[in-house]
Amino acid sequence: MGDPKKQKSLRTLPSFTASERRALIVLGAIFVIGLIGFWVKDFLTNKTTPPELTLSYREQVDIDRSSSQNSEVTDSMLISTVEASGVLRIEVNRATKEELQKLPGIGPVLATRILEFRESYGNFQVEKDLLLVNGIGEGKLKKIRPYIIVNP
Repeated sequence: MGDPKKQKSLRTLPSFTASERRALIVLGAIFVIGLIGFWVKDFLTNKTTPPELTLSYREQVDIDRSSSQNSEVTDSMLISTVEASGVLRIEVNRATKEELQKLPGIGPVLATRILEFRESYGNFQVEKDLLLVNGIGEGKLKKIRPYIIVNP
């Protein structure tokens, strides 16, 4: 089989005991479960921006140029502004029905309810005021929060 010295040196290499092997298997399993849990959490929270709320690079540059040339704020600038991330944010106190429908989970019926509520009771003072609109709960508010601005 070969040189007995070589075989002996292979035997002297450190090997793991049964309890050490079990510990390594458990640690490996915990690591894999943690990775799967992290992936599932990321998948379920789904932090992707709806395509209709994402601006192209050209649109971002155009808006940045126009806002840097004008120091005064206009109504159209309040309706939608751009953050560094390029996500369109809608000003709920000035938005039209069509603009509100761009928000995730807001269809024509809910957009109409938001407009009717705003007309009846005045502007929303804080984001949580949207919970007063029939059909908007904590879950829906959490979904649309990254895409809205409330300027009373």
